[in-house]
Amino acid sequence: DKKNTQWLDASKPGARDYLAGLAQELAALGFDEILLTDVSYPIEGKLDKVAYGETPKGDNLAGFVEATRNALETYDIILSIEVPETVITTGKDELSGLELAKIVPFVDRVYAAATPENAETLAAAVNAASESVEFVPEMAAGSAAPTGSVLFFES
Repeated sequence: DKKNTQWLDASKPGARDYLAGLAQELAALGFDEILLTDVSYPIEGKLDKVAYGETPKGDNLAGFVEATRNALETYDIILSIEVPETVITTGKDELSGLELAKIVPFVDRVYAAATPENAETLAAAVNAASESVEFVPEMAAGSAAPTGSVLFFES
């Protein structure tokens, strides 16, 4: 994290099991959607101190999302992930380890900050990665909304 404290390493089976278990608890409580945020390797701070292991970062993050999806198999729940806009426009972020093509097979929706001007472009990029995954733009309240799902926030 930005304060150089603690974070869960997606390559560790214990971390995956713990988070998948939390997702199962939420699903059992009746939530209709789980939105994963901050799914990435650290991008700031003392990066030279991070032990990345042998497996590529993108594979570890995709493995975490896949494990979460598998844990939710028996529930009628939407699994979503929030990613930076650049992960959608370029397909990946080397530093954070996020790769759109590796994540979309396991989610129902991809959220990202958007403007009315770029929302359609981002939606097309997500659709190109997976036709079955919905793009949900996160927009400032009062923005001209595109058709479909939108997450508004107060600025």
